[in-house]
Amino acid sequence: MLFEEAGTTFSDFVIERRLDEARSMLTSPRYTAWSIIAIALEAGFGDLSHFNRRFKRRYLMTPTDMRRPTKHDGTLSSDFPRR
Repeated sequence: MLFEEAGTTFSDFVIERRLDEARSMLTSPRYTAWSIIAIALEAGFGDLSHFNRRFKRRYLMTPTDMRRPTKHDGTLSSDFPRR
């Protein structure tokens, strides 16, 4: 009933928490050696495609883009190859 009053569902709440955790891991220096699939699995996603779709829908960028280092002006660092 609480989720209904808030206009969401339990499933959506859980996915949001998992996406928050994945974003935190992707931006943390502690997890730079981890692959994106390892982070997705650790955050509770069992399907990489589903994770990628939900992540892009929530943050308007892919997990790879979220992880990519940027300069202070927001442009991509020239020492990091673009794909």
